[in-house]
Amino acid sequence: MINILYLLIVVVIYLYLICPKLIHDKNLKSYLNIYYAHRGLHDNERNNVENTLSAFKNAMDLNYGIEFDVRLTKDKIPVIIHDDNLNRVAGIDININEIIYEELTKINLLNSTEHIPSLEEVLELVDSKVPLIIEIKKENTQDMDDLNQIANLLDKYNGKFMIESFNPYVLKWMKNNRPQYIRGQLSSNLIKERGFSLQNFILTYLLLNFVSKPDFIAYDYRFSSNLSLNIVKFIYRSYCVGYTIKSREDFIKYNKYFDTIIFESFLP
Repeated sequence: MINILYLLIVVVIYLYLICPKLIHDKNLKSYLNIYYAHRGLHDNERNNVENTLSAFKNAMDLNYGIEFDVRLTKDKIPVIIHDDNLNRVAGIDININEIIYEELTKINLLNSTEHIPSLEEVLELVDSKVPLIIEIKKENTQDMDDLNQIANLLDKYNGKFMIESFNPYVLKWMKNNRPQYIRGQLSSNLIKERGFSLQNFILTYLLLNFVSKPDFIAYDYRFSSNLSLNIVKFIYRSYCVGYTIKSREDFIKYNKYFDTIIFESFLP
């Protein structure tokens, strides 16, 4: 009897930890009737570089939503780049937070003439034409008020956007300071991808949802059997976004499970 009681207590605590926001934003469903191009419609092998204005324009021309990544430069300018370092996309071994924006604009990406755009440039280009999923890249919990640099720009934007992050404390900051923003908790099987650690275990199983209270979950489609994801989806009735699907076969297979898809390397 005591063992059953302990088990029930553990289950109740677990369900509390993974509980997302239960009252959905009334506009959220309208954001999910479109597919999202991962870092824009791009092909790095053909110099149509990811996370650039041309890649975003390509997506807009075909009426796809756009997913992109935001980081802060040394002088706190929000810019659009996935990696924390310039090595992969520019062949320069320097971190984004170690270089000022003006210097970034002089650096070409891969073999193209494209540069890393600022968030302000992207918002001006998109101009409410398609919805956006904006992933905020922040690996630590220090200097959270730096997020004001991103939020202040989004406050002036009239188009549809949702934010997402792997970092639950980014979402917590937004919940406290910009509660009107639609928030998404990003995750994957980080144990399998990065190895076991307490942090990876917590994030894999969405155990900080009680902190971030996300409106939706964005999860690596390859691990859609994750227990916490399925409880959040089918019991708490949370919306779920699948990323990053790279083939029509997987798109057909997983499109019925997820409420919308972030895609790359093919057209849905």
